[in-house]
Amino acid sequence: MQLRMPHGRHISGGFFKALSELKPVPTEMTPRVVHGVLKANASCADNFCMDFTGHLITVSDVRSLRGNAKVKADALAAEQIMSRAREVWAACKAESDGTAEIGDLDVAVVAALFGKDAEQRTVAQVTDTYFDALFDPQDPKLEKLRPRMQR
Repeated sequence: MQLRMPHGRHISGGFFKALSELKPVPTEMTPRVVHGVLKANASCADNFCMDFTGHLITVSDVRSLRGNAKVKADALAAEQIMSRAREVWAACKAESDGTAEIGDLDVAVVAALFGKDAEQRTVAQVTDTYFDALFDPQDPKLEKLRPRMQR
């Protein structure tokens, strides 16, 4: 992600505070979503920045994970997709660690989760695009491991 993060970019302390206030129960933990939110703000386009601080995902977006049941459910589904992507990468592309590609997926999934995708894609559409571009659809391991999300 360091290659994707513009020089001098940072994330505000208030944003970290909002993330720390989530305090989900263990069955609702979404560490990859939280990490994806940080990646999204660290690597977002300059038009989502003010004083070198990324604001693609806002504090209000993060707080919606606490109170909105639909957003919470969607975040859990996104978390599963992000976890599964790592399993698929390990099974199908063991020769490469996929750090940049998985980081890109994390950012795209989080942007779609909060309605910030430039093309207004859903999490399912982002995931399908990612898997179609990076994996051989004929690989039998892929179909078994490929994450599916309700549309």
